[in-house]
Amino acid sequence: MTEWRILYKHDLEKKILMDLDETQTKSGIMKYNHPASQMENFQYIYLSLAMAIWVAGYFHTGRFVRPKWKIPGKFLFYIGISIGLILWIGHYSLIFILGHQLAGLIFHIKICKRHNINWKTCEPREKYLELWERWAKRDYSTIDKA
Repeated sequence: MTEWRILYKHDLEKKILMDLDETQTKSGIMKYNHPASQMENFQYIYLSLAMAIWVAGYFHTGRFVRPKWKIPGKFLFYIGISIGLILWIGHYSLIFILGHQLAGLIFHIKICKRHNINWKTCEPREKYLELWERWAKRDYSTIDKA
């Protein structure tokens, strides 16, 4: 009777492991591959797109971010949210990846035009940096239009 229970328990564990879609590595250790941990080709493309858009935005206006230690944090946060959405909702993650950056660009253009700043070059630079610093301090009043 005891042998039968041990054998039954072993067979049950073996069946459960087989149902979990395990793979065996060269070292003989069983490894469970969760479906969400394996990205498909389109997901890598979306992630690359998110990184490329973020880097382009950084080279346009991100270089003015003060203090500089915030830059890696902003990158990791944006890419982390993008990865989570790519794995969770798949193709719909493009709404965030493109929409978030597009909304930021539209807002940037609108604010720069309101304050007579060239939105492509952020010139005059002093005026742009003053506006940036005031907004960082939560002062949203308009600066003098010269």
